[in-house]
Amino acid sequence: MGALSKMTVEDLRGQLRGKKVLVRADFNVSDPKTGEIKSDTRIQAAVPTLSLLAKEGAITFVISHNERPKDVIEVLKKEGKSEDEAKKIAEERLSLRKVADRLREILKEKQVVCSDDDIRFVGATTGKEVQDAAKMLGQGQFLVLENTRFHPGDEKGDEKLAEAIVRDTGAEIYVLDGFSVAHRDQASVTKVAKYVRDKKAVAGILVKKEIDYLANALLHSPAKPYYAFMGGAKVADKIKVIENLLPKLDGLVIGGAMLYPFLAARGLKAGSDPLKRAAADVEADVAVARKAAEKAGGKLILPTAVVAVSDSGETREFDAVQGIPDGFRIRDVAPAQLLRLLGQSYAKTGEPKTAVWNGPFGLFEQEPFDAGTNALLAHMSELTGKGCVTVTGGGDSEKAIKAAAKKTGAKPKFTHVTTGGGAMLELLEGKELPGIAILTGK
Repeated sequence: MGALSKMTVEDLRGQLRGKKVLVRADFNVSDPKTGEIKSDTRIQAAVPTLSLLAKEGAITFVISHNERPKDVIEVLKKEGKSEDEAKKIAEERLSLRKVADRLREILKEKQVVCSDDDIRFVGATTGKEVQDAAKMLGQGQFLVLENTRFHPGDEKGDEKLAEAIVRDTGAEIYVLDGFSVAHRDQASVTKVAKYVRDKKAVAGILVKKEIDYLANALLHSPAKPYYAFMGGAKVADKIKVIENLLPKLDGLVIGGAMLYPFLAARGLKAGSDPLKRAAADVEADVAVARKAAEKAGGKLILPTAVVAVSDSGETREFDAVQGIPDGFRIRDVAPAQLLRLLGQSYAKTGEPKTAVWNGPFGLFEQEPFDAGTNALLAHMSELTGKGCVTVTGGGDSEKAIKAAAKKTGAKPKFTHVTTGGGAMLELLEGKELPGIAILTGK
């Protein structure tokens, strides 16, 4: 995917007054165990688009999913709840009512709306309740609809559900502003675009920003030198990203549990598999790593100095060049060698102008195995300060950033932290995202 050639909500300035606009946000923010909002980051991320719509005098309807109700119901049933009890509890926990309340607070704080009536909630996604609530809405006002996943047809791409959402809101224009669902071909993401009256489906400000960084800065026209830092668990999970990025990269740095198969592929004795997989699964991952290493050639940077833990709990430092005994499993990379290897590579290529990081470089949740990841985060912050475009995202990456900030008191700095880790990886693999594909071209 190259430069965004799709219409954005900003292209519709001056054309939105009195228009009924359906916005697909991502307000998947509730704790399925309590119903409380875990973080309002994704709610805050929707503010630029919603602010523009309010200023332009649009009548705005906001839809989103929130967790998977069926999963919560199954957990509650295992805890002894009846089907009806479990369903009721799940609906209470995963309702978007609390999300709408928090959105109202945020929009009032930012003076996007003036009164509580300017942003309302309706406990339905379709039907007469939605129709009646829609009639009460005026220019510059918002209506948040209930969790789309209370309808099983949402994830299945149910055309009838999509048509009903548009019919009952009267939506004329569709705005996709939830990048984290852009890789999903679902009723509330892609299908609704077919039914809006003006046949216009546009990117929200958040989605435009994501594409600017992920597609343009990382794929279409990255500033060079360009480095990728890939960590996490399995090589197979990242291999398509690695293969798609390699021709553009000047350096590929590997860490985390992924380091084990890469070291083994190099012929080094790297201890036992950190993931404790069956031998056949390990051999398959090593084969994938070997092919990737062959393609990467001199671009590949593999730390060999690591911290490993034995099955009996002993923690020791090793260099895989000398060998790691069986029964010891890699838990982290040694910060000093990692930074030294980067310095040696930069001496040849120049310091990065573009850098993407996905996946921790160690078991960051447990001290002292967070040292390698935290050293990398500090390095990324330094690169960001020097004007390098630094991009990251994904659940574990975001958790590592928060953990480092809690430990040091200073949040690692990145140019862009994506709101959609899954969508980010699919985009970096070179896939066309369904939610982007259905948007109206310029």
